[in-house]
Amino acid sequence: MNGSAYSEVYITQLTKLIDFDILNPEGLIKMYDPDLSIKDLMENEFLKEMFMYVCMAGAFALSIIVMLLLQFVPSLKNKVKAKLIAIKDKTLWNGIIRSQMISFLPTAMTVYTMHKSG
Repeated sequence: MNGSAYSEVYITQLTKLIDFDILNPEGLIKMYDPDLSIKDLMENEFLKEMFMYVCMAGAFALSIIVMLLLQFVPSLKNKVKAKLIAIKDKTLWNGIIRSQMISFLPTAMTVYTMHKSG
């Protein structure tokens, strides 16, 4: 690919981001696996059971992102930084991240394998 092809890819992806097309769940799923659709995922009973875990992880990630953005507000910078450090210490020392990885990722991989095979 030459330089103009790269710029075309960047422009296309930036346009998708501005139009919120890239944030569409169907588009995200298609980026991961072009043959997979939301309908296929919604029909899977296991994923319905995992919905709570996915929502909790998403809410946690969203709150961390908001806190990271609030660091740019000068009056809140020190408070937010202290809170982020406290969350990091508690999360890593309690092993929440490790336990989530141990329980969720292999399960998600199994569901994906089951979906691909049948």
